[in-house]
Amino acid sequence: MTFFEWKPEMSVGIDTIDADHQLLIELINELASHTEAAYGAGSAAADDYTLIGQIFDSLNRYIRLHFQREERVLTAVNYKDLDSHRSLHSNFVAEIARLQLDYYKNHDSKVPLKLCQYLKNWLNNHILIDDMAYKREVSSNPEAQRIAAALEPIRRAKGS
Repeated sequence: MTFFEWKPEMSVGIDTIDADHQLLIELINELASHTEAAYGAGSAAADDYTLIGQIFDSLNRYIRLHFQREERVLTAVNYKDLDSHRSLHSNFVAEIARLQLDYYKNHDSKVPLKLCQYLKNWLNNHILIDDMAYKREVSSNPEAQRIAAALEPIRRAKGS
C-alpha cells in the first residue's frame, strides 16, 4: 500500500505545479518505504543515513524551486493572500531545517518517521486548503500558466 497518493482533486489547474506536488508525493513515499523498512525494526545502517541525506537534499531543492514557482504565479495574478501564503512556505522551510538539524547534529533516529508524517500532513492540508484557495484565480489565467511553465522543472537531487 502506498503511504500517500495523488488524487485528481489535488490539482490546482497548472500542470507544472501539479507535477511539483506529485514529485513531493514520490519523495514522501520513498521516505515512508525506507523508514518502515529501516526504522521499523529499530535499526539503521550507514547507507540509511546517506539515503535520508539524499532525501533532505531533494526536499531542499524542491522547496526552493516549487515555492519560487508558486509565489511568482501568485504575484502575477495579484493574489490577495500572497503574504499569508509566503508565511506558510516560510514556516515549512523552518520546520524542515529544524528536522534536518535534529537528524544531523542531534542524531535523532526518529526524524525520518517525523519527517514522513509532517510532510504528508502538511502537503495534504497545504494543497487541499491553501492551494485550492488560489485555484480559481490561476487555473484559467494564461499568464499564470506561462510563468509556471517558464521556471525550471524540478528534478531529484543527484543520487536520490
